[in-house]
Amino acid sequence: MTADAPHPRYDTTTIVLHWLIAVLVAVQWSIGQTIDDMPKGAVKLDYIGLHLTIGVLIGAALLFRLGWRAGPGRRLPPADRGVVHVFAKATHWGLYVLLAATVALGITFALAWGVPIYTIGGIHGFAAGNRPLARALLGWHGTLADTVLILAGLHACAALFHHYVLRDRLLRRMGPALARPDR
Repeated sequence: MTADAPHPRYDTTTIVLHWLIAVLVAVQWSIGQTIDDMPKGAVKLDYIGLHLTIGVLIGAALLFRLGWRAGPGRRLPPADRGVVHVFAKATHWGLYVLLAATVALGITFALAWGVPIYTIGGIHGFAAGNRPLARALLGWHGTLADTVLILAGLHACAALFHHYVLRDRLLRRMGPALARPDR
């Protein structure tokens, strides 16, 4: 690609979904880390309800993104070849699978243990008294959430490496359309 050639970009829907999911995951992980610090009562119940709501939003956005990717979303040529391309693909699909599994475990926990939905009621759990099951589901949910964050961090570091070290304009693929061109 020459300095004057336009760089390939993903379509607006793909870019918005990418950054929406990234922000929701960061907020969701932060909420998950602080739930136990909330005082017992209505505030904590609302906080848990917010966590559940954002989790469902992440799941819906992920499903939409996968559908968009399989359908009308813009496909770009690979930025790299060989082993680097394989790692990039594995990272992307790993993020999708881990996110889906994290959301599924969170929903399974909510259905098994019973989770209040704000102060208007809740989901009656099918295994509300089964503490070992609850601990296991929550433990796996937390481990997967941490793994998503670590993998997303590596993904971000790789994008920054491409941008600042390789200077190959890779980061521009997911950047805002109004970003100034590289010089």
